[in-house]
Parts: sequence; C-alpha cells; structure tokens
Amino acid sequence: MSITCPFFGLGHTNQSCLEIPKTMRLTADVILRAHVSINPLRERELSLRGCKAPAIENLGVTQDGFDCIDLSDNEIKKLENFPRLRRLRMLLLHNNHVSKIQENLAEAIANIEFLMLTGNRIAQLSEIDNLVCFSKLDTLSLSGNPVTKRKYYREYVIYKLPQLHVLDFQRIRPRDREAANAFFNSVVGQRALKEAHGESVADSTQAMKKVTITQQQQQQQAVPAVSAVPPPPPPHPVVSPKKEAPTKAESPTKTVQAEPMEEVSEPKKEAPPADVEMEDADDEQADASSYTPPKPIEKMTVSVLREELKKLGLSIKGLKAELVQRLKEAAGEA
Repeated sequence: MSITCPFFGLGHTNQSCLEIPKTMRLTADVILRAHVSINPLRERELSLRGCKAPAIENLGVTQDGFDCIDLSDNEIKKLENFPRLRRLRMLLLHNNHVSKIQENLAEAIANIEFLMLTGNRIAQLSEIDNLVCFSKLDTLSLSGNPVTKRKYYREYVIYKLPQLHVLDFQRIRPRDREAANAFFNSVVGQRALKEAHGESVADSTQAMKKVTITQQQQQQQAVPAVSAVPPPPPPHPVVSPKKEAPTKAESPTKTVQAEPMEEVSEPKKEAPPADVEMEDADDEQADASSYTPPKPIEKMTVSVLREELKKLGLSIKGLKAELVQRLKEAAGEA
C-alpha cells in the first residue's frame, strides 16, 4: 500500500528502498522517500527494507513519527545510532549482519516491545546483556543467529530478561523462568555465567594446554631418543639390511623403536579434552522454536495473517488461502 505521507508535508508518494537503485546509505533523502503505511495494528510503519545499508543513520528526520520501523534485508552490522524515538515500539531487522548491540540503547528507544533479529550474526551470550535496559521488551527473536547454538542459550536469555514473554516465537512459561533462575543461582550456573562473559574459558584452556605440554615434555625426557625416532623408523630398518648382513644388531633397535611409538601416541589422545569447554553448545538446544499462533489460523483475517507472516519474516503477498497455508507451514500444522 503506497500512500502520500502527510507527516513530512512533501505531497509525494512514498516508495520503498527496493525502488531506489543502488542505495548504499540511509541518507535523509532516502528516508523521506521511503514507503509509509498503516499496518493491521493501526500503527504507522516506515519501510527501509532492502536498501543495502551498512549502518543505521539519519533516523532523526522521522521526528519520532512512527510506531514501527522495518530495516530488514540490509547489511547493518551493529544495532546502534538511534536518535530519541519515544514512539517507536517495534523494530524489524530480519536478515542483516548484526553481531553487536550498543550499550544503554534504551536511552534512545526506551519503549521497544518487539525486537526481531532473525537471521543475523550475534554469536556471544554477552550481547544479550545489552538488552536488559529495555524494561518493556515483550517479544524477541534471535532465530538463525549463531548464539542460539550456545549451551544454555534459552535459559540465559530467560534469566537475563525477566520482562520477556515470547522468545523465538515460543511463549516463556512460568516453569521455564523458574528453572532458568534456579540453574543460574547454582554453582554450575554461576560458572556458566562467567564463561558467557569469557572470564574462565580462556584461563581453563590455557591451564590444560600447559598440563598437556608438561606431560609430553616429561615423557620425552624419560625416553631421550623418542623425539627424533618416530619420523624415520620405517626407512631405517629397510635400508640397513642391504648394507650389513648381521641382523642381531638390528633387532634391539626395532624393539626400542616400537615401544616409544606406543608411548608417544598417548599424550596426543589426551589433548582433545582441552577444547571440550570451548564447544559452543549442544545441537539439541533449539535453533528456532515452533511458532504458536495467537488464535486459530483459519479464523484470522487477511490483515492479521499478513501481520503474523511479517513478524516471521515471511512473504505477505497472495490470497487468503495462500497466507493461511504459509502460516500453517510456519506453525507446523501443514
């Protein structure tokens, strides 16, 4: 739906970034010409999709006139640089390159309730801490980010954001919150919190590497000829019989070389535990949870169907039957 934007008083028809060729930055002119619409929730929405913008900038020209800003399908690397936008309630940033979140971002956009970061590059649990300042945050989506593969990811987010009610399109139940709080108040949970901030992982891995190195050095000192013997043993016994007839002198060398070969292989098998604590997470922690519709999909109107599909980052084009089928597939009912 393309409408004339009375807010800016320009008297022209707004257009999306997809209609502006080769736009690489969010200039004031691009924002003023962007598509403006009224979504099914009767909210003013500014669409800046597909602008190939590497950063958020110049949003001050909106003069805090929108409830929702859609920045999906860009190349934004950090969630930052917002002016004071008290009216803004919903941010859509599907399919960007976001890996960092600015600290104290709520000083600019304090009333954010819906933050959709599906398909980005957030990898560290510590970035979740920068969302604690959003006291009104109700719905958060991090599906498709590397951080979702981290161990205790869902428990960590629930523990850090007690105001949250929906995470990755799945409701947070009271028992989920109680379990997360109980875990992170335990000794194991406290250690997991430290590891999330990178405090103990580096120290523990370095200590284990030092232990394995010292063990290897001690074994090499106990058998002085072992360090140089393992690479050449195959050619040495083959060449020597051709030059010298006696085999009695060669037999002891073969036995001595066979024993160190077994001893050297042992420390190599002990090395992998040093990296055990560096594993990101169990694959069994859900990458993306199932979507739960607020009411039966068949009873939804076209406008509500499009709004739900938009939150999922799916296409909103087509007839009602196509929208219903698309939403059912997302909810796992198809």
